Amino acid sequence: DEDNKDDRSRQRVRSRTQVIAQLLENTEAGLGFASGSDDPVSTNQTLGNGASTKDINLDLAYFTWKPDKFYLTGGKYKNNFWRPQKSGLIWDGDLRHEGAGFGYNGDLFFVNAGWMWIESDERNDDEGMGGLQVGSSLKFGDDMKLKGALAYYAFDAQGRTGVFDAEDFF
Repeated sequence: DEDNKDDRSRQRVRSRTQVIAQLLENTEAGLGFASGSDDPVSTNQTLGNGASTKDINLDLAYFTWKPDKFYLTGGKYKNNFWRPQKSGLIWDGDLRHEGAGFGYNGDLFFVNAGWMWIESDERNDDEGMGGLQVGSSLKFGDDMKLKGALAYYAFDAQGRTGVFDAEDFF
């Protein structure tokens, strides 16, 4: 509930399906579809509108190569950056990056990086975002661990209109 806004009740559903193929011992490819609209952070589909058909969209289309403790993934893939407590503060759990991600997951530290397209239509200038995250996982006995990371994300958005405007949906 938000102050000074009318209450609203709606019925929603969501559906996801995916096929993941283990191509080689260290290589997989995935293809997935999900309900919803073009909202990049929600696969919810609102029911109603005269029993109309509902949208199904491409949710995943990626490959991942994992030699030893390294990985490389590309296409439309699940977020490769670590999210503390799976929090949506920086990255929503439904976001699927489009680009390439790579990293290292060692016993003491980890690195996640990537380049993601935000807009790839050359009429609008290629726009993308780069990110680098470095962190560490420490274990204290069998029952306790501490994990933390520092991250830097870079994209040029000064003076530009957002690709996704949340105000269009409220």
